[in-house]
Amino acid sequence: MVHLALTWGNTPPKGAPPLPRRLTARLRILIPSIEVRILAGHPVSLSDTPHPGRPPAGNRRGLYGQPAPGLDPRGKARFNGCVAGNGVGAGMVATARRFSGEIDRPFFAGIIVLLAAVFAAGFGPSYAHDIGKLGTWPIWVHLHGAVMVSWVVLLVVQGALVRSGARALHRRLGLLSIGLVVIMVPLGMVTNALAIRRGAVPPFFTPAELFAVDQLDVLLFAALYAWALVLRGRPDWHKRLLISATILLTYPAIARIGLIRAFGPDWVVPLSVGLMLALALLGPLHDLVRYRRVHPAFAWGAAIVFLAQPAHSLLAASAPVQALAGALAAYAPRT
Repeated sequence: MVHLALTWGNTPPKGAPPLPRRLTARLRILIPSIEVRILAGHPVSLSDTPHPGRPPAGNRRGLYGQPAPGLDPRGKARFNGCVAGNGVGAGMVATARRFSGEIDRPFFAGIIVLLAAVFAAGFGPSYAHDIGKLGTWPIWVHLHGAVMVSWVVLLVVQGALVRSGARALHRRLGLLSIGLVVIMVPLGMVTNALAIRRGAVPPFFTPAELFAVDQLDVLLFAALYAWALVLRGRPDWHKRLLISATILLTYPAIARIGLIRAFGPDWVVPLSVGLMLALALLGPLHDLVRYRRVHPAFAWGAAIVFLAQPAHSLLAASAPVQALAGALAAYAPRT
């Protein structure tokens, strides 16, 4: 049986046959700073177990005592920030290699534009329709709208920066998004509660249903955003989690689209949910067609969007939400 052994340095282990030049170059591209040799009968292990040709732990230092290239301070192999001795890290590295490449860029550019179009189609006409009443709206409604528009614009700009190769600016704007989300999440939750209090509940929702839908979706958005932030060094995870997080925010926009409301109040909720679930399935379907398997980030994102729908109903029917929404609705002006 033939196995792979990882060796550091330029000296191959005794008995290791040389690899073809093209294959060696390919492996060096895939695994920087690590030389791969084929050995007979020596299984590879991504742990601290010594291998033929691997220097002892005390010698795994470079100039001025710093870790050698490709090693973390403990001497383990490090792949793009992931320690090879960690099984989860090694698995994520394999996933990153499988789902990386330029072929993804048209899809992600397209889905970002699609999401921006959904928000524009939902909120644009309704905002223009009520433009004469804008002066009577509370200031927090305008703030909420401005912050949501900022998120969509930032998503479009960030996607464009990645496509143009301006990754340094992309990272700096990514840090600014933290402040935006810190404002957006609590402002969205407060806007929902105050909307119920002033009686701005759509005819296809009860106060409890509106409260459950908006509050839960905003919290799930925050969770997926935080996950994407933690994995910002993993582009394949990062971009998929951000797309899934943004899809969670599309429910209010879809429900405001004129074509959806033309079917009548009884159809707004099922059509809105159906379109949102369709958006959540675009990513997994792309991965399935392109890579013959679904990336875990899109799998988690789609699962969260799907499971949120029955969770909305369960929350809306719960006694605490019923009581809280009823208390807020009690302040609404009577017409």
